[in-house]
Amino acid sequence: NELKFGSTKIRFTKPLWHGTRGTKLGFVVGVIIENKEKIFFTSDIDGPCIEEYADMVVEEKPEILIIDGPATYLLGYIMSYENLKKSIKNLKKIVEKTDFKTMILDHHLLRDYR
Repeated sequence: NELKFGSTKIRFTKPLWHGTRGTKLGFVVGVIIENKEKIFFTSDIDGPCIEEYADMVVEEKPEILIIDGPATYLLGYIMSYENLKKSIKNLKKIVEKTDFKTMILDHHLLRDYR
């Protein structure tokens, strides 16, 4: 699960739940790109609402993190308030335990009309 192009290394995570564990949406794959800096794109993991995924981000120690954040626009419909709490807790853990220089909260928060 690793590709090399000169001094650039690209790795892929194991399949990650597309949101909550057991979802019918299936899986997504995160991408880690390393050259002078490490970039971690987590894809569509809803927060993360799964603590193991937050631990994976902390363990990777990326300088740049692109993470989708919680799907707040689906709150009360597809995303439960409990999973929102988990996502916030896990994002806080990532912020406190990772010394990244840039974190981009990707597409989910941008969709919230509130």
